[in-house]
Amino acid sequence: MLWLLDFFIVICLALLFLEDAKNREVSLYILLAMAVLLFCRSFVLLESPLKILEFWLLNTLVFVVELLLLKMYFSYRNKMVEPIINRYLGLGDVLFISLLGLSFSTYNFVVFLLFSLSTALAASFFLIRYKKIESKSIPLVSLLSIPFVLLLILADRFSLDLFSDLYLLNFVL
Repeated sequence: MLWLLDFFIVICLALLFLEDAKNREVSLYILLAMAVLLFCRSFVLLESPLKILEFWLLNTLVFVVELLLLKMYFSYRNKMVEPIINRYLGLGDVLFISLLGLSFSTYNFVVFLLFSLSTALAASFFLIRYKKIESKSIPLVSLLSIPFVLLLILADRFSLDLFSDLYLLNFVL
């Protein structure tokens, strides 16, 4: 059952990747389908809607704090209150990252965000610097989809539990 959900999640991610890379916008319908699929995947793994809600709320809270820090940084830098959404981040990017919170424990979510955003930053630097792309906007959903697909493949292949922090804690300690 899990592999079938992962298959449809990868299809949704591929569609989001193509849409975001081509148009710099994502379909709300695909995001909704992905939300349902990610919830179902989490339910198969955790078997507890309350635990899923708890992880998702904590992960969303972490992301909201990150957005607030980003807002404070840009407001301080530009010496005026700056809107973040639709100026620096698209609403689709924000919704996508929030949806990813359905797939992880909070610790794993923070690690995934740090890794995938760092990778996206490096990839966008390469694209802007060496490919001489006209637009300075970054297809963030596309760039975050790639590590998420790779992580789903690794989780399936090596039976990694993305809701358990033990393997990361053992790796760090």
